[in-house]
Amino acid sequence: MRAHLLIALTFSLIALPVLSEPDIRRIEGARITETRFGEIVQVEAYTPVGKGFYRQFLSIGGRLLRDLYRGSRPVHVFNWGDKGDVVLIHQWSGGASCCSDWFFLHLSKDKFELKGPFADHGYNPSEFRVHPDHVSFRMERSYPASVDHWIVTYDGRDADITIVYESEAGASPAGAGEDVTRWNGSYPFSILEDPSERLRFLSVMNREEMDMLRTSLSIASPNKTSIHDGFLVGAGCWPRRCGEWSGFLAIELATGAPFAALLRCETLETYGLEGEGTMPAPLLAMIANERSRRAKSWERNPRLRKCYSEER
Repeated sequence: MRAHLLIALTFSLIALPVLSEPDIRRIEGARITETRFGEIVQVEAYTPVGKGFYRQFLSIGGRLLRDLYRGSRPVHVFNWGDKGDVVLIHQWSGGASCCSDWFFLHLSKDKFELKGPFADHGYNPSEFRVHPDHVSFRMERSYPASVDHWIVTYDGRDADITIVYESEAGASPAGAGEDVTRWNGSYPFSILEDPSERLRFLSVMNREEMDMLRTSLSIASPNKTSIHDGFLVGAGCWPRRCGEWSGFLAIELATGAPFAALLRCETLETYGLEGEGTMPAPLLAMIANERSRRAKSWERNPRLRKCYSEER
């Protein structure tokens, strides 16, 4: 399944000022990326904020790219013939904001254009292609979980993103017995990467709910799946919200019946047989352990009880 996302207005033309020598110093051992229009290298440039300090940026041919600061790196150079070079640049912000931004730096004999950011949270670009009217590459995506990857194209003006969703075409719902035990000792999130397992769980939840479950299993806790009292069980939590959002799953070995739960702050949502009381005992035990762990954490630090909400 494919969908298109056109990104045009978010692009900007950045003037790239020429630096005077006292303002810039090259970082020893910095990676150099060759283009037909000059070397791209990481430098330190003086920033007149407060008492002033040096900050890391990318530069090309003595021009400073002030929007590409520490954490920026060229990933790939497209040689687009007489249309110039297009450099794909990744910028990692780090910290709590945690995120990846991507830029195109379009270089030609007449101008340098920095366009972006776009494709936030994308990772692992590959399949770089040069066509007469555009360049393209593949970008992996981790959220929402149902997105398999993006195909990003750039025509010199706009980026067009084709969203390629996961597909269960040709698969049948997973069954009992060995269809369940094969996952013993696996990371919980890996189960739902299998199309037959997605079909199993789609029998008790919709795709949006399953996306939530998959992301809530991203950080495995305590670690991998195990078998208890006739059920394969696993648990995890949402990245950077492990004290607030958790996911749980269970599959009965004898029947292949799926069960799942989402514990978001203090709200529990269950999937499978109706009602929390009919959930498998090993799954309920994992939920109880997580609630107990949170209660102890809140007792030590009451401020943690103010749970994250999507509205905040």
